[in-house]
Amino acid sequence: MSSVKTFYIIQTRIKKTCKKIPFFVEKEQKAGDGLKQIDKDSKQLWHVYLWTLSFLKPYKGKVILVMMSGFIITLSELIIPKFIQYFIETILPSRDFSKMNGLLLGLTGLITFGIILTAARNLWQRKLIEQASRDSQFAAFQQIRQLGFSYYEQHSVSETLSFVNTQTRAVQEIYRRYFPQFINQTLFIAISLYFMIQISILLTLIIIPSFILYYIFGPWLEKKATVYGRQSAEGFRTLQTKLYESLASMEELRILGYMNWDMKRIQKLHEQVRQDHEKNVFFAYLRGSNRRLTYYIGALATFGVGIYLVKNGQLTTGGFVAYILYYFSAMHMLTSIVTLLTEQRILTFQIEPLYHFMKKTPDIREPQQPILLEQVKGDIVFHDIDFHYPNHPPLLKGMNLHIRRGEKVALVGTSGGGKTSFLKLIGRFYDPASGVITIDGIDLRRLPTSQIRAAMGFVFQETFLFNMSVKDNIRFGDTSLTDQQLVEAAKKADCDSFIRELEHGYDTILGERGLKLSGGQKQKIAIARLFAKNPSIVLLDEATASLDSVSEQKVQQALHQTFKESTVIAIAHRLSTVRHFDRIIFIKDGCILEAGHFNELMRKKGHFYQLASDRSEKEAGVT
Repeated sequence: MSSVKTFYIIQTRIKKTCKKIPFFVEKEQKAGDGLKQIDKDSKQLWHVYLWTLSFLKPYKGKVILVMMSGFIITLSELIIPKFIQYFIETILPSRDFSKMNGLLLGLTGLITFGIILTAARNLWQRKLIEQASRDSQFAAFQQIRQLGFSYYEQHSVSETLSFVNTQTRAVQEIYRRYFPQFINQTLFIAISLYFMIQISILLTLIIIPSFILYYIFGPWLEKKATVYGRQSAEGFRTLQTKLYESLASMEELRILGYMNWDMKRIQKLHEQVRQDHEKNVFFAYLRGSNRRLTYYIGALATFGVGIYLVKNGQLTTGGFVAYILYYFSAMHMLTSIVTLLTEQRILTFQIEPLYHFMKKTPDIREPQQPILLEQVKGDIVFHDIDFHYPNHPPLLKGMNLHIRRGEKVALVGTSGGGKTSFLKLIGRFYDPASGVITIDGIDLRRLPTSQIRAAMGFVFQETFLFNMSVKDNIRFGDTSLTDQQLVEAAKKADCDSFIRELEHGYDTILGERGLKLSGGQKQKIAIARLFAKNPSIVLLDEATASLDSVSEQKVQQALHQTFKESTVIAIAHRLSTVRHFDRIIFIKDGCILEAGHFNELMRKKGHFYQLASDRSEKEAGVT
């Protein structure tokens, strides 16, 4: 009882001493909260770890093969001390060195077999690991695509990149290092203990107090390292986000002269990450020192008891030598497993956000029994539609609207009225809170999203261009388009002339996000994509906002000529854009206040007339 009290007093004093060191004063409260959180989250982390290993399920046969080969390799390695024991106990006393040749031949064969099997095992293990790693990364990419637009609009690109980069790498690290080592070391310990018990049960019992001695301080040091490791991992993710923002906004920072401000912000965050990492490393090394101290103390006890047993004839010299070899290997592996488990917990903390991300269910789900239209004609009806974004107030309220096939409809109104959301509902980026949207008489939710998107062409105000050639950006994955069709689409979008002036014409690489082009040129490329696709339903959100008046007029003429049979729905602030549409819908606060032709609405002198009057000063000749 007194020894237990002594250990407790020593442990308490060490903890108090650490708290007095200035290096650990900062954030000590946060670390204490972290320890409580670790204990609280243990069950959750176990689910995360099992999910991580679930990617190995398709390869059960390979897992069993690797484990069996590992067992045989470990057995062959641990038989060597038994050979040494046989040499000391049998060959040396009898001086029958004729048996030495057979012993050396057996050892050579055993080592050769172990080397060959180890090479084969490593190859099988590497293939298994890389396949599971690939599957985990592909699963993350697939989940990103399934979650759809609602997820993209609520989460930053840097956060999503963290899932694909940092957290999937943590999953792969478990496959590549921790899980294989854990299996190998567990097998090693089990076989070692079997041989040790065969040699001497009494000596083997010494492992228990040695491990208890390690366990007095080990878990506390492990948890400390885990807490600071978690804080370091979280800080690193935040740092990655800030670095991405800094690089993405480099142009604005330089123009506005805020480079120093941005650099100080990054340096402050980097310093915090550095401090957490240093604390993590400190406790990790302290943990290793504690491990070595405990099994060295156990080794002293083993030598003392072993010598006593040898003197009294209860243990042979060869058995004692073999036991010592087993002891150091087994104790090192035993304490190493605790470290492996702790380091895996740190990685599991990093993986936890990815786990929750992979468990998210898409807001838009494919119909279980989809209805496939032979051809999407473009008759669109909104029946009593209510809609709001998650955790936001209502946006569209009881909206009813029928847009006939081939009709050209313009949506106008003040900003934030729900016009863009109207287009997103048609494309099924979101589902309405209540009501039904139909296309050609079929509930939109009964149609496969692949057919919906294939029948629609979108052009938004902000255009994304790939770091590819102009030709590939217009083609946009549609390999059926010929070069001639691409050129015709570019001519309709009034971009053929400036494309030919580029260094390599249609083969010019546009750079990241099309940085070599102006805003208007980017928008023209996006419109060229639309012409190349030739969809049944055309959705335009300020599609010509970046064009000059001459280019806009040319593009508008091409749109009306090309899409005579298509349904066109456009959002526009320029009155010249919507003047010749079949119908203009005025939307305010999620409700339709007016609808009619341009001239009709102007004669009414209502909401649209007021909007037109406010803008007429900016657009000469419109009114």
